[in-house]
Amino acid sequence: MKPNKLFSQLARTYKQELLLALVFSSVANIMMLVPTLYMLQIYDRVMISKSEITLVVVSIISFGLMLSMGFAEWARSKVLIAAGVNLELTLSQRLFRVSFLNRLKQTQKSTLQPFNDLAQLRQTLTGQSIYALLDAPWTPFYIVIMFMLHPWLGFLAIAFCVNLSFVAWFSAQKTKDSKDQSLEEETELNRFVHSKLRNAEVIEAHGMAKNLKFRWWQRQVEVLKTGTEAENLESKLTSTTKEITILKQSLALGMGALLVMEGELTVGAMIAANLLMTRATSPLDMMVNGWRGFKQSFDAAKRLEELLDEFPEDMQSGTNHVLKGDIQLQNISAKVATRKTPILNEVSFQVRSGEAIAVVGASGSGKSTLAKAILGIWPSFTGNVSFDGVGIHEIDREFMGPQVGYLAQDVELFDGTIAENIARMSEVDHEKVILAAQHVGMHETILHLPEGYDHQITGKGGALSSGQKQRIALARAIYGTPQILILDEPDSSLDEAGVKALEEVLKALKSSGTTIILITHRESLLAFVDRIVEMKNGQINSIRDVSMSLPQAQAKLTNI
Repeated sequence: MKPNKLFSQLARTYKQELLLALVFSSVANIMMLVPTLYMLQIYDRVMISKSEITLVVVSIISFGLMLSMGFAEWARSKVLIAAGVNLELTLSQRLFRVSFLNRLKQTQKSTLQPFNDLAQLRQTLTGQSIYALLDAPWTPFYIVIMFMLHPWLGFLAIAFCVNLSFVAWFSAQKTKDSKDQSLEEETELNRFVHSKLRNAEVIEAHGMAKNLKFRWWQRQVEVLKTGTEAENLESKLTSTTKEITILKQSLALGMGALLVMEGELTVGAMIAANLLMTRATSPLDMMVNGWRGFKQSFDAAKRLEELLDEFPEDMQSGTNHVLKGDIQLQNISAKVATRKTPILNEVSFQVRSGEAIAVVGASGSGKSTLAKAILGIWPSFTGNVSFDGVGIHEIDREFMGPQVGYLAQDVELFDGTIAENIARMSEVDHEKVILAAQHVGMHETILHLPEGYDHQITGKGGALSSGQKQRIALARAIYGTPQILILDEPDSSLDEAGVKALEEVLKALKSSGTTIILITHRESLLAFVDRIVEMKNGQINSIRDVSMSLPQAQAKLTNI
């Protein structure tokens, strides 16, 4: 398993912490010889001399050194925990942005996976596995000391280290495919279940639960079968490791006893050798038991590396361009992976500053896709979109955001208060929030809620009706009087009072110079537009000036 670029970057970033951990590990491992030396002194000097003073002096010195060993272990742990926390704090900020951009591309990747991967890395950095890696270089040191006690003890230690290394390698090779397959199948099963839960109403209405349950059960059986095979294999390897550990302790003690009886080893050296054998092989024991964690960490790091490389940290933020409202589209084509033909095909037109246009057409003609392409949020499109002659991707998104209002076809509210939702989850300007709510006819309704503008919204809107959610989302879109306003079917969930409020909003914003792009099927809204853009099969079928009476405009919409 090759270390990847992310691990190399982390090693450079946390070089100081790693060096400190190595220093404390060195102190701890050197001090680990103290119990061994203490045993030698007790059995080979104190018990023979029967000197109480020697016992007291040796004990005090040994206990003091053991406290130093404990402090070094604690300090190492503190350094690694701090590094793990800093790692998660640093990378989580990037991952939030990267996961957001990844979701914007509408990929099938889980948005939670990167954060789970980061947690896996942090746990590895602060878990027993990292201690095994830090202690492993000291194994030869302990083996050398065992050779000094007696060559046969050194050879025995080498034999067990080689044996444990082979078990670790064999464990990795044998469990890799089965474990990976089990995790993959389990992930697919969870995705299957979650997709069905999202459509619970349809399933219940059509009486589909029984058939779907049968399909789920078939998949569940396969997942359990694969998982059981992997777990059985892992269990066998774990049992083997435990047997080796018991055999190691027994043989070390037996060989030591034999050497004592033959006069080649003292009792103290025998006990010391047993302690050294345990210490020499302990890192390998932990590596064998923690191999799965290592593998998962490498896989997690690989996924994170791929994701972070896709969205580099040094991506240009863009310029702070103040929008005037002019929009230019040149040869915009948009597609989606599940469809051979493009949703938009070479669409070009211009919207002048302060102009209001209506985009109309049959369902599937590309209207909503066009709105997303104009805002630069469609995952895959070609061509150029510019605001006032500046390419949209050259403009800083956070600077541009307050100057743009957008109402998506599918209304989404966020966890927080009504005021926060209208204020776009930023610092609430109460005057602007109330003004926006008044424009959409929601002010009085909000005041009648138990906590008014501080009413908490959970889920997708809580107890609010679809029309109320639509109005709040509309208030969010017009918050702060944006220079460009794009509304996708804003009247879809509105009652007559809501539609009347919308008409008043459009009239007021148009008079203030806001550029408006309106996707609608409602005839009355055409009274506020300057041009009608008709979409058909992903292309512009016609663009017509609305220098006509409302009945004429209505007739035009009816013919479409």
